[in-house]
Amino acid sequence: MFGHSITIINYIDKNIVGDHFFKEVIGVTVSQRNRPMNVIFWIDKNNAPYVKTKPFHHSQEIIEELEDGTVFKISVQINFELERVILGFGESIKIIQPTKLKKKIIHKLRIAYKNYEE
Repeated sequence: MFGHSITIINYIDKNIVGDHFFKEVIGVTVSQRNRPMNVIFWIDKNNAPYVKTKPFHHSQEIIEELEDGTVFKISVQINFELERVILGFGESIKIIQPTKLKKKIIHKLRIAYKNYEE
């Protein structure tokens, strides 16, 4: 009618159960190669109540209650969405383990800081 053609796309059912496929990640970025890791992080006392009531992930556990905050553990794949959640908490969060994730966040924060240097 208007010069548009219709493309037929065949649907291929991969038999993926979403709850199982995404259970080890925050967000939707899943790697078939990466295994979940224990991510241990500290949240300051002002933000800890929020993280307790709105966990990062269903695997979240409280490891230790401290005077200045709370130490949590989650078991997830390291991915883009996890990094975004961490960076979103700014100065209120500190990654304790794994070292690889801690170094990655430090690197991103250094680059972010450079964006604000005069």
